[in-house]
Amino acid sequence: MLEIFEWLIAYSARASLLCVATLLILVPLKQVSASMRSGIIFAGTVGAILLPMTVGILPPISLAGFFSGEVTQSIPLENVMTLSGGREGLIGHQVAPDILDHAGMAGVSIQQNAETPWWVTFLVVGWLCGVVASLALTGVRFLSVLRLRAQSRRLSPGHLLVMEANTAAASLGYRRALDVRVSERVEVPSAIGLGFGALLLPIGFEELDPVSRRAVLTHECAHLRRRDSLVQFLIVLCRCIHWFNPLFLALDRAFNAEAEKACDDQVIGCGISPE
Repeated sequence: MLEIFEWLIAYSARASLLCVATLLILVPLKQVSASMRSGIIFAGTVGAILLPMTVGILPPISLAGFFSGEVTQSIPLENVMTLSGGREGLIGHQVAPDILDHAGMAGVSIQQNAETPWWVTFLVVGWLCGVVASLALTGVRFLSVLRLRAQSRRLSPGHLLVMEANTAAASLGYRRALDVRVSERVEVPSAIGLGFGALLLPIGFEELDPVSRRAVLTHECAHLRRRDSLVQFLIVLCRCIHWFNPLFLALDRAFNAEAEKACDDQVIGCGISPE
């Protein structure tokens, strides 16, 4: 349990440093495109998941002696035999079985172990429970999106909204077939891009003027082309691991803001007026 606690501290420290570095990098890059800024956040998120698992980022962390009261001392083997009263005196110490059979051994480490403090076990178990709860909540939300998609009504390929959506997607270079659906449970247009390109539109969306429809459909298709849903899914997984760390909530909000700006930039790039 103590080893898990040490790993958790090292992992959290390294991930937090990387998260802070990512957020600080964005400060002087306000004039850079939102697409590049969101890419930096994506790189920081992937790094926060993978990079802290490697070694060499921080010095080794060993809390065994501090938390459990272990004492490790290396002394010559002949002194151990003298102080402990011979072979029999070594009973109760952590000594390798074959250490006594090697006369040329320079020294031996003796450890006295103590039990892991209860609060260390409490923190590790609490962290694991938080990870499981966060993953379960994420799974429930993902299933609710799938259920919402399944309960929506799919529009035929010849429908006006489908043709306009395909035209908007083609203007962005997105070539995959779109699954355009309408639902009375949807209040604002949404894009779902985890494994399938789907647009969920509210009832009455076709009543908007053509320019507004084109702007909204182009914006949602830009989310699909950028694979923002996949990036957001990775950020959510990162937040599940570091559910106790508010830095990753800030990282999530920063990406959502930059992703919306990047999609708006692509809409304007297609010739649609910002107004």
